[in-house]
Amino acid sequence: MKRILIYILIVLIGGIIILWGQNRSLREENNRLSANSETLLSQMDIYRNSLGQSVAHVGKLELQLKELKIYNERLLKTVSDMGIKLRRTQSLSLTSIESKFTFSVPLTTNADTPGVPVRSFIWNNPWNRVEGYIRNDSIACSVKHTDTLNQVVYRVPHKFLFLRWGTKAIRQAVSLADTSSTIVYSEYIVLKRKK
Repeated sequence: MKRILIYILIVLIGGIIILWGQNRSLREENNRLSANSETLLSQMDIYRNSLGQSVAHVGKLELQLKELKIYNERLLKTVSDMGIKLRRTQSLSLTSIESKFTFSVPLTTNADTPGVPVRSFIWNNPWNRVEGYIRNDSIACSVKHTDTLNQVVYRVPHKFLFLRWGTKAIRQAVSLADTSSTIVYSEYIVLKRKK
């Protein structure tokens, strides 16, 4: 009888441990999904700092691979096009940039002819649009530039012959959609917290 009670007690303790672990993992999953919902429902905070630079703050989405395939398949294709294996990817970032400004430049030759209509021009490609109007002695232009910056952070494994293991380094790859654009500077910083 004592032996049966010991077995029942061991089974009950094992069941409690298993249920405790499942409860913990379900609580973590619930917290992750709640944070994702809050991020998706909140608006991006965009403002200009004291230097006049545009600053954007957005919450972090923590997605599993199957969720990312549903959420943003285009971003996964970008990672693949960069030649990076998806299993080595640490994080992904997507930033769209738009530059818009208007200027007016006086013409060097003056052809003031009464009754001459205002002349205009429009030039565009997938990333840029330039509109202009020529009036008497000046030209007024409006330029709009839209581009997409793709960032992928991934780990580089140690290599020896055909073996790969561990993590040798963490790197970031950045690409722009506009082929005429050039990346001047990029930086990736990870803050290590004291334990």
